[in-house]
Amino acid sequence: EKGFTLLEVIVAMLILALIVVGVFSTISNVTRSTSSVNVAQSSGNLAASLMEIVKRQPYAPSYDKEEAVYQNLITQFPGYDADIKADPIASRDSLIQKITVTITYNGKTITTLEDYKTER
Repeated sequence: EKGFTLLEVIVAMLILALIVVGVFSTISNVTRSTSSVNVAQSSGNLAASLMEIVKRQPYAPSYDKEEAVYQNLITQFPGYDADIKADPIASRDSLIQKITVTITYNGKTITTLEDYKTER
């Protein structure tokens, strides 16, 4: 009469299985969450870097992302793409552009950054 009954062993195994499934589920969720944070952070860094490059360039009607100065940066972020748009805003003192940098990751828009540039 020493030892465990079959029912006790089955219940113990069921409890252990539930604990293991819970742990693996938590690990999976944390990994997925970390991945999305990394994508958002990389996207933000890329957008800010491209905006700084645009702002250092001479004033122009448009900024082509295919130029080497932009492509050298974009290619460092596999899976990411960028769109750089310059919309003129007329003012009486000077020309002002609204610069919009949009970053996509695997075809999905992640970050849009807007700033202004003036002709000096």
